[in-house]
Amino acid sequence: MSIEYVASADDPRLAPYRDLKRARQSRQSGLFVVEGAHCVGRLLESDFETVSVLLDDRQTQRLPFEPPAHVITYHAPADVLRRLVGFDFHRGVLACGRRKTISDPQAWLANLPQRALVVVMPDAQIAENLGSLLRSCAAFGVRGIMLGKHGVDPFSRRVVRVSMGAVFCLPILESEHLLAEVAWLRDEGGFHLLAATLRPEAAPLETTTSKPRTALVLGGESHGLSDSWVSVCDRQCRIAMSGGVDSLNVGVAAGIFLHHLTRH
Repeated sequence: MSIEYVASADDPRLAPYRDLKRARQSRQSGLFVVEGAHCVGRLLESDFETVSVLLDDRQTQRLPFEPPAHVITYHAPADVLRRLVGFDFHRGVLACGRRKTISDPQAWLANLPQRALVVVMPDAQIAENLGSLLRSCAAFGVRGIMLGKHGVDPFSRRVVRVSMGAVFCLPILESEHLLAEVAWLRDEGGFHLLAATLRPEAAPLETTTSKPRTALVLGGESHGLSDSWVSVCDRQCRIAMSGGVDSLNVGVAAGIFLHHLTRH
């Protein structure tokens, strides 16, 4: 492993890592930042390009992985790393990756296997919830995630951290025209669309079975699914709850829905 030493937080080579607490790695930048040895290791194992790895002086001798020779690896003192990222950073390991996009959504949808479970979330606004959702999707064999373009960034540090790097093994489609893409999924792709909703007319989850091709549509944390999203779906289903509880965190709810659908 070849390491380049960096002595200053102002070094331009470290620009992607600067002031992470305030910075927002835009979708247009083509880059994202990952923190912690576990998620960095997941990135290195994936087919995403790792642009660089950044280590503090506590980590160079005890990493659970060794960055490939072609990946630029920087080493900086812990206080330099702390000034660089903008907060008291204890994980000691960061990496910068390059985003991958699905360039032809309909080709991707058309090439899904005959048995496939897809998750759709038009308006994810809380990073921790999306990260939890992605981790559940990976655990239950979901073949793809479809997200609205204006929701939380699936490659934000918090989403990646909460997902435990699951984001790197799931095809993710972000669309400006998600409703139209999902309608195409139903009409041309042969997918059965399930709306997860609390509406009284929704069928209990235990009475719902999945089809060979099923798409689970989940609402946002505050308002659930709009009428237009419910109307595009073939069936509404809900989780029965007691004790005066009227809703669940979307990440928790997704895990319950996916566990049921993959077994029925």
